[in-house]
Amino acid sequence: MNFFLVTGGAGFIGANFVHYWLNNYPEHKVIVLDALTYAGNLANLDLVKDHPQLKFVHGDILHTDLVVELMKHHTVDTIVHFAAESHVDRSITGPDVFLETNILEDKPLPIYGDGKQVRDWLFVEDHARGIELVLNKGKVGENYNIGGHNEWHNIAIVKLVCQLMYEAFAGDKTLSERFPNATKAAVGASAELITFVKDRPGHDRRYAIGARKSRQELGYMPQESFETGIRKTLQWYLGNENWWRGVMDGSYQDWVTQQYR
Repeated sequence: MNFFLVTGGAGFIGANFVHYWLNNYPEHKVIVLDALTYAGNLANLDLVKDHPQLKFVHGDILHTDLVVELMKHHTVDTIVHFAAESHVDRSITGPDVFLETNILEDKPLPIYGDGKQVRDWLFVEDHARGIELVLNKGKVGENYNIGGHNEWHNIAIVKLVCQLMYEAFAGDKTLSERFPNATKAAVGASAELITFVKDRPGHDRRYAIGARKSRQELGYMPQESFETGIRKTLQWYLGNENWWRGVMDGSYQDWVTQQYR
């Protein structure tokens, strides 16, 4: 495998995979194809935009001629497909932005229903490692699920993030200066911002990943626990304010208003 086509490579998961792959396989050519809809953001690729092995193409995977030309011209031998339209809370753009900016501003933290929906959580670099194992060790024609073996209730995650925000503010006094509106986070009271809102129609109670096959056949296990992964995520957001300020643009705010009013 030397020539990669990564579709949706400017989205949250796709961009992190591109970073991971270029860092670990700098000799491989990576072509990113992304339509740059609401889910794609070129800023996600800023750190590698000048990498000599990276080529970005603005285009849609539905344009067959474009895809065929890219594959022929670059003799692509591997496709990693991330392109998708997501309407599940626009989580693909970065699932923690809404939560943390509402905390990083003393705004309500809307929680669907009773907040006891269950999800399996996986640190994004662990996802990239899982795909790496599938590409290097998986059998052609087989399917492999990459899971975190790590199910949490939504409400428990929100409360944990509130606690971690307090720890961050307590350990770094400059955060109170940078985010003067975050009065609740500064005193450990962010959980008071939690607001339960009407559950969305058809909201699944539990998402589960059957990842046993990946563990048994590929030896895959996440390197990050939920606690270590969420701490790294939180620190990244606190250190990259310009990035998430850009994500919280007008169209995003309009969507938030429509969903949570």
